[in-house]
Amino acid sequence: MRPPPQIGAAVPVELQLERLAASLPVVSLGPAADSECEIWAVLGGAQPGSSIKDLLAMGLLTLAREAGALAPGQALIESTSGSMGVGLAWAARCLGHPLTLVSDPHIPALTRMKIEAHGATLITVDAPHPRGGWQQARAERVRALLAARPELYFVEQNHSPFNPGAHARWLVPALARRVDPATIDAAVFVVGSGGHFSALSRWLVEANPSCRCFAAERPGSRTFGAPRPGTSVLRGVGNSDIVPGVIARAFERVSGVVNVPDAHSLAACRRLLEAHNLLVGPTSGLAYVAATALAQRLRRGVVLTLFPDRGELYAPLLTEAPKDVPLRRWREGSGPWVSTDAPATRPQTQARPSPPRRVNPGRTPR
Repeated sequence: MRPPPQIGAAVPVELQLERLAASLPVVSLGPAADSECEIWAVLGGAQPGSSIKDLLAMGLLTLAREAGALAPGQALIESTSGSMGVGLAWAARCLGHPLTLVSDPHIPALTRMKIEAHGATLITVDAPHPRGGWQQARAERVRALLAARPELYFVEQNHSPFNPGAHARWLVPALARRVDPATIDAAVFVVGSGGHFSALSRWLVEANPSCRCFAAERPGSRTFGAPRPGTSVLRGVGNSDIVPGVIARAFERVSGVVNVPDAHSLAACRRLLEAHNLLVGPTSGLAYVAATALAQRLRRGVVLTLFPDRGELYAPLLTEAPKDVPLRRWREGSGPWVSTDAPATRPQTQARPSPPRRVNPGRTPR
């Protein structure tokens, strides 16, 4: 019998990252309602800090250090809605970097406790920006702190090439050992900065050109050109003030956008708990709704998605989530809608992917 893998400061960072990526389960949720198309999900919450952002944070900082952009022991600063802050606090402590995070008053109490337990400094802004909301207010506070302390390294996950680079270097190889891209007809991923969408869509499309990749989005986000900005109770998805450079550079692989109302994302969390014993956060519920909508349109095959985090951070939201949004309504006008058009800001000269190839829906992840 092999001994269990060691973790902790004595383990080289590269090996820690490989083990983090290898620990992410890939599960089959069976066929979607009213369809024979199966949904497979990567469970991103199987990480020390309960979200895929642990792998991203450690990988992003490691790549920055390798490139010479980040010096050993250099202090860090970043804006966060929550999960990336926890991941960065954990990674910064592991790697020996002081960290300052800027958030807003809506950050979950448990998230704040995790960040501070890892020794990071958390600053919250007092009021939203009149046009750009809380995200822009946080960004302006970060700029002010950088002006006062130019020695800080700005992590800047929204625009850093190290963001998709981390997923491409560690997440993709780990998934490739368990998922054959030839079996995937379509994929859909929630988009905040767009890091895991960028890396996973490139892997899938290059290995299987017939695979189409979709973005799962909340209404009112600026990322894909919402006509009217809107607010959401979901954190870590969508953008109110910018279009992140990370997702903008991957627009040519966005086959369409699945827009999901908040109520459906929250109801999906209840559905996943009741049907699959999975306690996940609202962005994972959003991913599940989007995957279901695509599976119902495909009718047969496999749709791949990723659930970014676990649900314990969002207990108040989930306990108050509606119970009367059944799966069969998700294709109606009040539910999510699938746009197969390119995002508004995507170059119109890009070629569209070919229609998905049908595969045996009975296959399961290895």
